[in-house]
Amino acid sequence: MHSAPTAFRRPAPRALGRTLRALALSGVMAAALAAAEPNAGDATVTLPPTCDIAQLTDLVARSTGVSFQFGVGKVSGSVRMAVAAPVTNKDLWSIYHQALANQGFTTVITALPAVYQVVPLADAHQSARVLTDQEYAQLPYPPGYQTVIRDLRSLSADTAMKALSAVFTTPFTQVRAMGPDGRRLLIAAPTQRISEADAILRVIDQPGQVPEVRLFRPARTTAQALQASATGAWNALGRVDEHPRAAEVMIAPDGLQLMLVATATDIAALEKVARDLDRSEPTEVRTYRPKSFTLEDVASLIQQTLGAASKVEVVRDYLTGSLVIRATLAEHERIAAVVKSLDDAPASSRRQAQSLQVKHRRADEIARLVMAMISAESGAAGRGQPAGQGT
Repeated sequence: MHSAPTAFRRPAPRALGRTLRALALSGVMAAALAAAEPNAGDATVTLPPTCDIAQLTDLVARSTGVSFQFGVGKVSGSVRMAVAAPVTNKDLWSIYHQALANQGFTTVITALPAVYQVVPLADAHQSARVLTDQEYAQLPYPPGYQTVIRDLRSLSADTAMKALSAVFTTPFTQVRAMGPDGRRLLIAAPTQRISEADAILRVIDQPGQVPEVRLFRPARTTAQALQASATGAWNALGRVDEHPRAAEVMIAPDGLQLMLVATATDIAALEKVARDLDRSEPTEVRTYRPKSFTLEDVASLIQQTLGAASKVEVVRDYLTGSLVIRATLAEHERIAAVVKSLDDAPASSRRQAQSLQVKHRRADEIARLVMAMISAESGAAGRGQPAGQGT
C-alpha cells in the first residue's frame, strides 16, 4: 500500500522563492508571497482576495518562517478573504486557522523541532503530539489543536471531567483520566478550548471546594456584554466584603450563553448577579413601520422571536401603521432584523392589509359577510364559472 504524497511548505530563500511562486501562482498571489518577509517582526502582508488552501499555506510559511506538512490532494478548498488592509504575522496566523477550520482542517505539532502538520479536524486528536507547557511556549506560533496533560491538585479526574463537559461539547475534543491515582487529565482539543479548560480548572481545583458549572442564557442582553458586567460586579462584591471568591464567567461555545464557574456554595449567588444585571439592562423606545405585513402579525413574530422571558413592551399604533417598542439595545437589534427580513420578503409571500373604519354596522358582522363573499367567489372560480354567476 502506498501512502499519499506529502507536501512540505518551508520558507524558501527569498530570490528563489519569488521566482518559483511567481511561475506557479496567479499574479496577485505571487505578489503577496514576494512581499512577505519571514519572521520580520511587525512586518505586514497583503492577502489576496481569493486563493486555495495550498496557496494560503505557502503564503503563511513564507511570511512566518515556519514549516508545514500535508497530504497532497487531501487538503483542498477555496478561500475568499475580504481583508483590504495589510495584516501582521500574528493576524495572518489567526486568519489562516479560521480558513482551515471553515474547510474542516487544523494544524498540529507531530514532532520537534516543530513542523506544523495540516490534518482534518476530526483526526487531530490522533495526530497531535503531547507537549509540555515549556515546549508549547517555545513554539513560534501556537498550533490550532493541542494535546496536553494537566495535573490536578485537589479534584479527582472524574469530577474535573464532569465540570469540563460544558466546554467540550463537540466530537473533536477528548478528556481522559490518567495515572493510578486519578489526578491527571489528558485533554485533546482546539487551542481555544484548552485555554477555556485551564481557566475553569484554576477556579474549581481548590482544596476543600466542590466545583459547579452552570449555563446561563441572557434574556435581555448579549452574552458578551453580560460577561464583562457580571465579572466586574462579582469581583467588586469580593472587595467590599473583603472575602474574594474565585469564580469565572465565560462565553459558552454557542456564543449565546454564559458559563458560570464557581464553588457549589457560590454558584447560586453568581447566577443571581448575572440574572439581576440581565434584568437591569437599560431600555429605549423605538418605532418600526412594517411595509408588507399587518401590525398584529409582525408584533406576534417579534414576541415569539424574543421568547416568553423577554419583558419587551409593544404598542400597536394603528393610526400611523407603526409599532412602538420599548426594549434593550440587544433586543432592538433582533427586532430590527425581524422587521427587515419581513420587509425584504418576496411579493408572493406578502399579504396586503388595509384598515377600514365601520360606521353603521358591527365590525365582526362586516367581516363575516366579506369572508362569505370571498368564499363564494373562490368556489365559483374553482368550478370554472364566471365570478358572481350562480349555477
